[in-house]
Amino acid sequence: MSAATISTYAPYASLASAAYCSTASTWTCAQCKSLPEFVTYATGGDGDAVPKWYVGWWPTQSTVVVGHQGTNPAQLESLLTDAEVVMSSLSSSLFPGVSGSVKAHDGFMKAQADTATNILAGVKGLLSTHSASKVLVIGHSLGGAIATLDALYFKLNLPSTVSIKAVTFGLPRVGNQDFANLIDSEITDFLHVTNEKDLVPIIPGESSTEDIPDMPPGSPGPPRQGVFSDTCTQAAKSILLPPARGMLASGKIIQASIVRLERSRTSLTEILMITLDLMMGFT
Repeated sequence: MSAATISTYAPYASLASAAYCSTASTWTCAQCKSLPEFVTYATGGDGDAVPKWYVGWWPTQSTVVVGHQGTNPAQLESLLTDAEVVMSSLSSSLFPGVSGSVKAHDGFMKAQADTATNILAGVKGLLSTHSASKVLVIGHSLGGAIATLDALYFKLNLPSTVSIKAVTFGLPRVGNQDFANLIDSEITDFLHVTNEKDLVPIIPGESSTEDIPDMPPGSPGPPRQGVFSDTCTQAAKSILLPPARGMLASGKIIQASIVRLERSRTSLTEILMITLDLMMGFT
């Protein structure tokens, strides 16, 4: 990837990083200084039970921005949110008209639901104040999962004249195949940046029921989805995922060469503990 291309993602990285900062409300953090024109409108979350978030105005882009904090290794409840890997249908009150076959992980949905109403109110306020029509939702790790759900939430609860863009870094698997298909169809401007050999984008893990070919390092691999059972027997391998529909949630995947775990007869409890270890070591 060229330096010029990487530089275009720098503002997004700063916006994602700022969500971790306690001073985001005054926009005085180190990451905030790279975007001095940005104005924070609303903030919330405690960094533990409720991940931190902010809503603000990016004047140079005429865009309302929503940022979500990712996993905080120092806070147990944040880690437990990541560990809730059971999937359920989306809330009909937050996601009206969505089929019951569309499912996402409970921990991610709870984290998004806890802040959805307040964030939507902030977004609507800024759209009205600035007569704006663009919303950018952004996040890293757990924050990326919440941002993905928020992007769909905004799409379904804001006027059709408002465009929604999502940018995520190190996005874990958010939902099932129907969820991925819905994201692909509804959020057409979705950028998913994955660092090489980052393990978070492949957790929660896959079951042994999937037929995934053994491919040499660097070979294109198929999109993969998160399904769950009490066994994981796939051998470790390093493959390069192409930008592919069906990733949970999908979008453009940058530098997506990743390593998979080798586990045999792994219990669900062990999977949860591995997930926690990975979150602490690789996010």
